[in-house]
Amino acid sequence: MRAGRFGVAAVFFLTSCSTSPKPSATPPASVDTARSARPTDVVVRVRSSESFTPQRGDAAIQAFVPEIAPVDSGGECYTGRIPGSGVTTVSASFPTRKVQRTTITLTFDSVGHLARYSELRGVPRPQSPVGLTDAQRQEAVRVAIDTTRSTSLSFDYAIDQAIVMNRGGGKPTNAIMGTIRSFERLDKLGPPIARIERARKLCGV
Repeated sequence: MRAGRFGVAAVFFLTSCSTSPKPSATPPASVDTARSARPTDVVVRVRSSESFTPQRGDAAIQAFVPEIAPVDSGGECYTGRIPGSGVTTVSASFPTRKVQRTTITLTFDSVGHLARYSELRGVPRPQSPVGLTDAQRQEAVRVAIDTTRSTSLSFDYAIDQAIVMNRGGGKPTNAIMGTIRSFERLDKLGPPIARIERARKLCGV
């Protein structure tokens, strides 16, 4: 399969606390990722001039080193719903929402199945003094992202695709991509299956 070339994009979501109920159906404790689908090329909206090509294959996965370790102390959770869709998102912040160093976001579909998992280790903290224009705030976010080294994990269960990357901090981006099964039990990544369960227990889903 042709390796796609990716542009780096980073988006910050400011989410308020919600008292929305839990997903209507509780997902199974273990996620079945034994799918026949192969990873596909992904189109990523470019917000900077940086681009990169994720590496694939067993050798690349074994060679990859996550540069930022997860913070697991404390933990606060908040829940959101997408109106009219039945989709529920829970986000866990460590050690707290106010001082985020690691975030885990889980998205559940309308019947309560886990659809996406994402984790950010090394959360940028934009400096946004009062009185900034929208353009100035966006620039502050961009600077924070570019100057903070982070490790991110993203699993999309619908297409059985996982991407893990190190980026920011004035260093080149390096990333690996493969099936979820090839990543979910890697100890050097958490392992992700344990990180998912950590967030589920914290958030009660």
